[in-house]
Amino acid sequence: MFIGGFISGVTGTATGIGGPPIALLMQDEEPESIRANLAAFFCVTGVISLVALHYSGRFTMADFSSIVWLLPAPIIASLIAYRVRNKIKKQVMQYGVLVLCSLSAVVSLSQGLHVFR
Repeated sequence: MFIGGFISGVTGTATGIGGPPIALLMQDEEPESIRANLAAFFCVTGVISLVALHYSGRFTMADFSSIVWLLPAPIIASLIAYRVRNKIKKQVMQYGVLVLCSLSAVVSLSQGLHVFR
């Protein structure tokens, strides 16, 4: 977990994608455990990022306005996820984690190689 957290911190700082290393680390766990740990991970790292941005002077009212306008999306997604959480089997969750991590890697690499400019 320490190594996964370290890699997540490095990739999150370098590319803005910090979740996949933790998701890959937990891919063999039960779906409930993956969901709970990723939710806690993103809550903690999100708060840390906002505090760091605030104290570095890089968090503006325009950023806050964007957060307010985008906030309904994760709330709606959470409500939908709550309703379907028991219908997702472990293998489907594992494949979903692998697909999402692969997609984030492709997007990250394509941005690094300036494919989509």
